[in-house]
Amino acid sequence: MEFPKDLPWTDDHHVIFSVQELQGSKELGLEKLNRTIQQGEKLYPDTSAAGREQIRQQLRAAKDSWDEYLGELSEMQSQLDSSLTLWSVYRDSTGSLDQWLLNVETSLKADTEPKNTLQEKRAQLQNNKVQYTFRKTPLFSVTGRFANIECPH
Repeated sequence: MEFPKDLPWTDDHHVIFSVQELQGSKELGLEKLNRTIQQGEKLYPDTSAAGREQIRQQLRAAKDSWDEYLGELSEMQSQLDSSLTLWSVYRDSTGSLDQWLLNVETSLKADTEPKNTLQEKRAQLQNNKVQYTFRKTPLFSVTGRFANIECPH
């Protein structure tokens, strides 16, 4: 998983790195679990029936805990991937919004010279209304898209 280089350095980075490290160590953990199960099963011949059942239950509990851990790790990875995708879309959208704001500012500055007649002033006002109506769409698109984002903390 790659994450954007321009994220501010926060505790979220530590979570991302930790999840990546945990994902990388899954294979080693599975090897250790299998080795533990094999070693536990080797004890069966020299153990009483009650002892074998206790070993079997402990090995089953270890396997169940491992499976639960993998499920939680997978869910966390999925949430991180989703968050990073959303961050990327947000970053792209804010870049578009920044460009839009520069264009609006330039456009409005170009049309600020005082008009002499009432007809010219009305035409300028109408032009500004049309530009505002046309140009407000990117702003509402960005704010609407990200208004309901919840942080999974």
